[in-house]
Amino acid sequence: MARGPVAYGWPDQTWTLARIKTLIGRRFHRTLSLSSIAEMLHRHGFSHQVPSRRALERDEGKVTGWVKDMWPQVEAPRRRSTAGSSSRTRRLLDDAAHLPHLVPARAHPGHRSPTPRRGGTS
Repeated sequence: MARGPVAYGWPDQTWTLARIKTLIGRRFHRTLSLSSIAEMLHRHGFSHQVPSRRALERDEGKVTGWVKDMWPQVEAPRRRSTAGSSSRTRRLLDDAAHLPHLVPARAHPGHRSPTPRRGGTS
């Protein structure tokens, strides 16, 4: 492992649990879970590390261009331009109000709507 992942055929110098699992499988013909590999590495003094510098392959010009040109298309708008409701029914009713060719649905001819009872007796 001291030689780094590139020596074992990976394209960059980042060790991941999945890569270590593959290396253990190739070398010792054993299969370990990712959690057991993480525990073993921790017992031997290894810890989770994040690179302190940016990748050598990073092209700042391309990153800046992508952020400027593509990100606005990818990023969803955060808020609606008008006040809205989280109720789907309310949104559907509001949308239908702007469509004059739609009329409210009528009850089925055989359907009797419940009528309120008067007098309080059943």
